[in-house]
Amino acid sequence: MAEEQPVVVKDHSVFTKILKVVAVATLVITLVLAGIVLFGSDHESAYIDNRETFYSYGFICTIIYFVSAYWAMKRGKTSHSTS
Repeated sequence: MAEEQPVVVKDHSVFTKILKVVAVATLVITLVLAGIVLFGSDHESAYIDNRETFYSYGFICTIIYFVSAYWAMKRGKTSHSTS
């Protein structure tokens, strides 16, 4: 049975590493934007401006994160070799 199982090969390609870096970077950007909203809003109008910026860029970062993380995961799953 062990001989029939595919051998898992780690994906060390540059493109997969770039996808993972992009995923982590978008999470960091989202965290920084949230921190700006939380700690960088001295008054209500600054809060509203910061919140709107967070909504816009946070949404974009979320989409980029899920696409890049999912793509990196799928590339890792398809890197199997049969013996």
